[in-house]
Amino acid sequence: MPTNSPRPTSPSAQTAPRLLVVGSVALDRLERDGRVEHRLGGVVTYGGLTAAQLGCAVTAWSAMPPRWAEVARARLLPVALCATAAEEPTRFVNRERPGSEREQRCPSQARPLCWADRPFGDHESWDWVHLGPLHAADLDAGLATPLRARCRMSSLDLQGYTRSVDANHAIVAHIPADLAARLTGLDWVKASEGEWALASAALRVSPAEALQRFAWRGLLVTSGERGGVLYTDAGAMPWLAAPAEVIALETGAGDVFITSFLARMMELGETDGRSPGSTACREALTHAAEIAARHVSGRWLDLEALALPAD
Repeated sequence: MPTNSPRPTSPSAQTAPRLLVVGSVALDRLERDGRVEHRLGGVVTYGGLTAAQLGCAVTAWSAMPPRWAEVARARLLPVALCATAAEEPTRFVNRERPGSEREQRCPSQARPLCWADRPFGDHESWDWVHLGPLHAADLDAGLATPLRARCRMSSLDLQGYTRSVDANHAIVAHIPADLAARLTGLDWVKASEGEWALASAALRVSPAEALQRFAWRGLLVTSGERGGVLYTDAGAMPWLAAPAEVIALETGAGDVFITSFLARMMELGETDGRSPGSTACREALTHAAEIAARHVSGRWLDLEALALPAD
């Protein structure tokens, strides 16, 4: 880690792992098959609720107007939402049209989260901190360092650092100039195949080189219905996706997968700095693939409970 601060000590086996999820609670508008749905989204929703269902005590930190924070708190229980006040919420539009690429827009953005606005004490610590920026400006560049010093395990969904919001509110490919600094010292990083292609080209590293350069314990590169590959110091470990009964909701599948994987790794005791065991990795990958398939089928989270009014 790029700090001399010791990691918090391990809790007793009887204590639920404490997770802090940092990122957006998005107000999603989903357009698909002629239907329009409005519900909560973002890493706090999909990742936070998944980890809570798997036995973690989850606190989430996001930025949003107070009136929307109250709406979100009621829908995200048992996740404990700490909200930094913002003038605008993060609104996200996901349009899927037959025969065309998915269109994504972000009509409004909440303020970036920064350490000075933290809603917890200086000595607060967690077993696990998961960073899930929605776009490149979602989290302040210096936020990860003090958070990593206060946890036993850290993780990042790379998605937000491979895209930004342009002047017309469209989501476009983008790599921040300080990406290398944002990635150094994390334990686990997850990216889709396309996201990793953008990041690796910008950083000029292979998965094996990234593990060494940034001191990661593992890199998970997902390939949708084909599964993906986990890279560790022991080499590449492919996994197969579990079949989904129907395709009801693909949004949030990556958040569900990474939090399912790491929640199981914590359950198996794989939280310190050593190279992860292959047996534990295979078990956690199978576990995460099955839960992600349930999510895509609409059988994991209570989607009706996350619904929002159309206005």
